[in-house]
Amino acid sequence: MTAITTVEVLPHPVPPTYGVALTPTLATRSGMPGTQVVYTLTVENTGNITDTVDLSTTGTEAWTTNLVPNVMTLTTGQTAPLTVTVTLEPYATGADSMTITATSRNAPVAAQATLTTTALCVPVAAAPLAILTAAPIYTDTVVVFEATLSPPNFTAPYTYTLDFGNGPSTPVSSSANPLTGLSHTFNATGVQTATLAVWNCGAPPSAAVTATAAVDVLFRPVTVTYGISLTPSLVEQSSMPGAQVVATLIAKNTGNTATVFDFSTTGEESWATTVSPEAWTLNAGETVVLSATVTLDFNVIGTDVVTVTATSRTVPPVAANAVIRTAALPLRRLYLPLILNFD
Repeated sequence: MTAITTVEVLPHPVPPTYGVALTPTLATRSGMPGTQVVYTLTVENTGNITDTVDLSTTGTEAWTTNLVPNVMTLTTGQTAPLTVTVTLEPYATGADSMTITATSRNAPVAAQATLTTTALCVPVAAAPLAILTAAPIYTDTVVVFEATLSPPNFTAPYTYTLDFGNGPSTPVSSSANPLTGLSHTFNATGVQTATLAVWNCGAPPSAAVTATAAVDVLFRPVTVTYGISLTPSLVEQSSMPGAQVVATLIAKNTGNTATVFDFSTTGEESWATTVSPEAWTLNAGETVVLSATVTLDFNVIGTDVVTVTATSRTVPPVAANAVIRTAALPLRRLYLPLILNFD
């Protein structure tokens, strides 16, 4: 007799194994300041069981970094993309390295990748300063400048200062090219220098590109003019016979240069008239007080008219007049009774 025995053979139990891979393990990218740099990594479940993986970043992280997704569930052998976006700051310079870590939630296993991002920046290489104002240029001329920065693809914005011989101006940020709206009025004559300093890419002012422009500043020729005024133009006065009357006049140099003036009188001159001072040097716009003294005679009544004249010692001369009208007041007579005493 034959006996048959049935044996159920079961598979040998396999213990769960967790594993994760992250590729590539090293990556580098570059970008312009103010832009975004995108990396695409691959996350793989290298274990023999479904696993949940967390994604994180460590490092300097000088710029903002975003992971999408930051957690994923993968079956055995499954892969999935990981997008890493790095946002460069507007003034970003240099490089930033970070480590991306994929970590299993169910076992102490992890994988890492190192990403290095470099900020590209095209520095300003030259900024020639052009003078737009046509010669001749005088001390009261507004001089306009313009600068064209190169290369044309330099990284904006940039910072600049201007120095017209009295120290650099306050730094100004701009993205314009050409750089316009630059002007200055020079107070000194001779060759004056304007200096433009430009820097970008986070460089210090000491690394600025400089450009100069020489401006030949002239003194504007002034046409010499002569003029004189006397005020008031008419003086009317009166007094008793034998008295002295003083009229005050103001002489003003209305020209633009220093001038010597003589002061004199003409007219009826029934009475003695003198002017003090008889001559005076007046600078442009300067004044002097004149005293015209009229001495009334005891024996003359009525009115005397005298013209005071201020005359320049120039060729041709300029002059101004003022009229002084002086009246003698009538004498009042007092009659006393005559008393005779015959004692």
